[in-house]
Amino acid sequence: MRKLKSFERLRPMEQAFYYLSSILSEKFFTYEEILKASAYITIEETKKFINMFIHKIYIECFIYGNMNEEQALNIARNLEFDMVILNNVQMCTRNELEPHRVIKLDKGM
Repeated sequence: MRKLKSFERLRPMEQAFYYLSSILSEKFFTYEEILKASAYITIEETKKFINMFIHKIYIECFIYGNMNEEQALNIARNLEFDMVILNNVQMCTRNELEPHRVIKLDKGM
């Protein structure tokens, strides 16, 4: 909360990254919006959100190291079993994760 309230005192570089993120992000909430919403957040709502968040998940694995394909697939299957099947989670599809807009950056100098 302290960082949200003291945005003006952040270094210019940090403020620049904040504004860059606001431009490039599909969904972005300003510090003011977050502060305003935080007055209405309860522990019960936070628990409900966590439950909803966990029940709509997408798992993608990148396994690097000294193991063969079968070992890597077993790790991915175990992760999927632990996260998805045991918790009754519905996985997202790749299409649900893709952004809804395209940003074209002009050629630099």
